[in-house]
Amino acid sequence: MDYTISIALLKLRNSFGIALSKIITSAFVLSAIAVSIILFQKTKLKKLFSAMAISATLITAETLKFIIKRPRPPIAITEKVTYSMPSSHAAVAFSFVPFAFKINKKCGIAALITAIAIAFARLYQGMHYLSDVIVGALVGIAISYLTLYLERKLRSK
Repeated sequence: MDYTISIALLKLRNSFGIALSKIITSAFVLSAIAVSIILFQKTKLKKLFSAMAISATLITAETLKFIIKRPRPPIAITEKVTYSMPSSHAAVAFSFVPFAFKINKKCGIAALITAIAIAFARLYQGMHYLSDVIVGALVGIAISYLTLYLERKLRSK
């Protein structure tokens, strides 16, 4: 199924879509979202824990890539030989979502839509299989919820 979806997206690919997907997944966009999520947290402790969650997510996703060593799809738009499972972009993007919902519902929905767009862009670029972005999303969400749990425990002491 992963390969079938990759091929279907390849047929839809065009230069405008590629350019747009590269903008959506750029380090600048991800960094801007991360900084915004961190800065809009209500307390210093939440700011610290949101930064920790984002960092831990990236480290975990990158570590998993070198453990799993799944090659990128053969249709990837890259010349670098790197691994695809899990998607670090999806992991980090989805790690923002629980913290964004802590700010307010509108922010959470915006973060969720953005995370989905980033995950789709990675699929569109052929950089990942669907399972890569799903696992990445789960890693990001799980680490964020674990971090929120730890923050709540620390606050209750």
